[in-house]
Amino acid sequence: MTSWYIDTNILLDIILDRGELQASSSKVLEILFQRGELRLSTLTVHIVMYFAQKYRIDKNKVKELINSFALVPLPTEIITEAFRYDDLDFEDLLHYLTAKHFNCKAIVTRDKEDFLKIHQKIKAPIKIISPEEIL
Repeated sequence: MTSWYIDTNILLDIILDRGELQASSSKVLEILFQRGELRLSTLTVHIVMYFAQKYRIDKNKVKELINSFALVPLPTEIITEAFRYDDLDFEDLLHYLTAKHFNCKAIVTRDKEDFLKIHQKIKAPIKIISPEEIL
């Protein structure tokens, strides 16, 4: 089964109701659910809940969305590996290394530029794709 790693910004589009971004992110998830397993890091849960509380978004709405994904942990060895890189966005690096660790086919993100910088250094067999490339 193909595994797709979903970056935090895709979920934030949905829960923060970011207009057109919300619509395209929702459609992308709908498409990808038909193509395989959608994976989400436990780190993403933390970040999404931070914004949900900050903007007083119904926790049940967030819980329902998150429960539709396969949650993957953030193991210590990923954090340790991430500390070896000084010039990369740390949060994106954690996501990239998590996707690599759990053999995901691709990372779906709106932050393609930062992930491509990471990809150039680490060169894992992962595609970095934007929602628009799926639509």
